[in-house]
Amino acid sequence: MPDANDVTQIVAGLAQEAGIPGAACTVLHAGAAIDVVTGWANPQAGWVTTTETGFQIGSVTKMVTAMTLMACVERGLLRLEDEVVDLVPGLRHSVDGRIAEIRVQDLLHHRSGFESQYWTDLGRGQSARRLTVTAVADVPLIHAPGEIFSYTNNGYVLAGYLVERLLGRDWEDAVEDLVCAPLALETLSVLPERALLGPVALGQLRDPVSPAGYRPARRWATARGLASGGGITVSAHDLARTVRAYAGLSHGAAGRPLSTETTTLMQETLTEVPGWKYEAWGLGHAVFPTVDGRTMLGHDGQSPSQAAAVRVVPDEDLVVTVCSNAAWGSAFASRAAEALVAEFTGIRRTPPPAPDGSIAGVGPQYSGVFRRLNSLHSAQRVGDRLVMTETGTMSDQFGFFGITDAPSPTCTEYRPVHEGSFVADDGSELHFLRPDAGGAPTWIHDGFRIATRASPAR
Repeated sequence: MPDANDVTQIVAGLAQEAGIPGAACTVLHAGAAIDVVTGWANPQAGWVTTTETGFQIGSVTKMVTAMTLMACVERGLLRLEDEVVDLVPGLRHSVDGRIAEIRVQDLLHHRSGFESQYWTDLGRGQSARRLTVTAVADVPLIHAPGEIFSYTNNGYVLAGYLVERLLGRDWEDAVEDLVCAPLALETLSVLPERALLGPVALGQLRDPVSPAGYRPARRWATARGLASGGGITVSAHDLARTVRAYAGLSHGAAGRPLSTETTTLMQETLTEVPGWKYEAWGLGHAVFPTVDGRTMLGHDGQSPSQAAAVRVVPDEDLVVTVCSNAAWGSAFASRAAEALVAEFTGIRRTPPPAPDGSIAGVGPQYSGVFRRLNSLHSAQRVGDRLVMTETGTMSDQFGFFGITDAPSPTCTEYRPVHEGSFVADDGSELHFLRPDAGGAPTWIHDGFRIATRASPAR
């Protein structure tokens, strides 16, 4: 059985390889815990990473938001099949009438149709989430509710607001009462002023001019109105305990925020996801494809300057959490978490498919421009390959990361796997969906989100 030295070797080695300033990892396995830390929580101040250091976990927060909403379901305050407008009547006046069709379950399954990257900071008052929901609802949906999986932060912003409406108190207080109190968590915080009562990591951005290769991020916390989609700060150890409860693996009846029936429902109520990045999506988590078909679930998270990854193997009573204070740390966190899963269980994620060399050329229907709210995607045929140029917006660059530099376009080459699906050398994927009357796809899906066609095929 792997021990602390093995975990340290994996985490520290991958952190050094990725140039991560500071990281923390917890492995909970069959009732035993291994905590590992490496590097600096705050390099500029000389603060080392400890087991109590709080990290921003970005979208892993959504697992906690799902717990709070499902606690409301347990209490009979709403049902998964309820339409959201019945709980928030003001949404009936939104610019897109299809919002009336969104069900509670669609929010947790990322099938609401909301655009994802709508970054807006409407202050730190108690009305921040309500105002943010109103602003989000005035953006037209990118697809019809329930039509397809397309990951969206804003669905979870609305989920957090539902908790506020149902319980009559702030979502932050609901997290304290429904999650932190039963588990006796000491480091999990949503509000920055609460997080800063303990040791916290300072996020870093790459900086080739700096001797260290990085500099402190301009922005530390997520806007309050968006926090239920990605605003929690917590230590790797307390995150592991939270996720263990999420998965229904808590040892003993005491300290369980949710019943076994509810945690089972969250894992068994799945929706399909296009492509090969995910096997499916549950009520708050991803299900990852594995070589031997065994279940591995979890979530990745990216805050303005930090990153985290969670992996759970329920049948093995295994939870792995990895947190880092690097804006570029997402790949490190997920890679380290899955390396540890493999070390403890032998389970490995299914690799992406190889290109099909027998497909000659790329059809003209795949060329064109596609867009999401905060990005533009231009697809061009180049021989037997498809070149996708993605350009972000200042709204994304500054609104989320707090970076004032203009975003640089990225170009990725894809080769066909089968008709309508393409893979890049790094495993990235593109799927062209919902053809129009002329056979030209109206959507692209990267295994995570969709973008809609903005120009004719050529």
